[in-house]
Formats: sequence, structure tokens, C-alpha cells
Amino acid sequence: MASKKRHRYIVGVDLGGTNIVAGAMSEDGAEHYGMRSIPTSSEQGAEAVADRIVGLVEGVILDTIAQTDAHRPDFIGVGVGAPGPLDRERGVVIVAPNLGWRDFPLLDRIRDHLGMAATLDNDANCATVGEWWQGAAKGGRNVVGMTIGTGIGGGLIIDGQLFHGSSDVAGEIGHTTIDLNGRHCKCGNYGCLEAYASGPAIATRAREVLMREESASLLPSL
Repeated sequence: MASKKRHRYIVGVDLGGTNIVAGAMSEDGAEHYGMRSIPTSSEQGAEAVADRIVGLVEGVILDTIAQTDAHRPDFIGVGVGAPGPLDRERGVVIVAPNLGWRDFPLLDRIRDHLGMAATLDNDANCATVGEWWQGAAKGGRNVVGMTIGTGIGGGLIIDGQLFHGSSDVAGEIGHTTIDLNGRHCKCGNYGCLEAYASGPAIATRAREVLMREESASLLPSL
């Protein structure tokens, strides 16, 4: 009698400036398990955040095992979406203003601690691929994805392929300058879109309007 083919699982991690979210899915993306979220706490430093990611992934694996008949070897890898720019080949976060990171070898830390295959890509790229693979853009050949949270990101699917561009930052519009003499951005430049339209930036602008008490409505000023 032939043995039953075992299911295999992938763990996905979204590293954000505010929260880290992780969950597992079957290899075909049909089933999701063990979703967890914890604060990023980037002020504790890159090494501490990497440790938090490892602990989160371990928790997701244990939750998935409890919900299925999975065993540890059934988990074939971890995919991490992180703010960039990144060096995907080396698994390094080159600059992440919202985390305060520079040249941090995130993937090495995850592989060393988990003993599993791991890959790194831009968080907006991962979100766009997810929507193209199993979400709102399923079946599309050309897709534009945008993410708005602590930062602003973008991803591009062109002719059914994720497009990274020559320097791995295709679709990244968050640090496009919209006002040469505008607001100071965490990246060090002035007038970036992210300095106006990210979640924290909108909240900051709203507080400024309220303090000025210039209008009963916030919308005209925002």
C-alpha cells in the first residue's frame, strides 16, 4: 500500500515598522495556519528584532503542527518581507529608515537560528505577489500593488513576472520626492511621499492641524 503523500508548509513573515506578522500556509497556498502578530520594538535594535522574528516563526510552526498532522521536516522554508532597499542575494537589509537599520544580515540570523531555508524580498513585492497568486489580482498578467502603513511601498507584476528592476527598487515610490523643500523624511531627504502619506505622517499632520485650530474639518488641510 502506497504511503500517503505528506503536505508541505511555508512560513511567511511581514516585518513592518510597527508590527511583525507571521503565518504558515500549505505549499499550494490553499490553507492558512497559525497567524500571529507582535510589536516590532525596533528601538531594541536589529539583533533583538531578529530574535523576535525567530521566536514568532517557532510559535507559528508549533501552532500549525497542533492544527494539522505536520512534522517539523514538513516546513520547507521561511519567506521574509522587509522594508528596503535590500540585497536579496546576500539577504541583507541595506537601509530601513523606519527600523533604524543599515547593512543588517537578517537572513543569516534567521537561517542560523531556525536551520531552515529562507528568502528575503521587499515587503511590498511580497504583498503584490500574494495578491497576484491567491488574492484580488489572481489571474492578472500585469499588476500594480501599493502598501501604506508605517511606510509606503509598491510592487510590479509585468507579464506574469515580479519585476525588481536593475537595482531591486522597482515600484518603490515611498521615497519619491514630491516637494523639494518639503518635510524631513526618516531616510534623510526632504519632501518624500512617505513623509506626507504614510500612516504616521498622516497622524502627525492631523495633530498639527488640530493644534493650529484653523478649521473644524481636518480634510481640507490634509
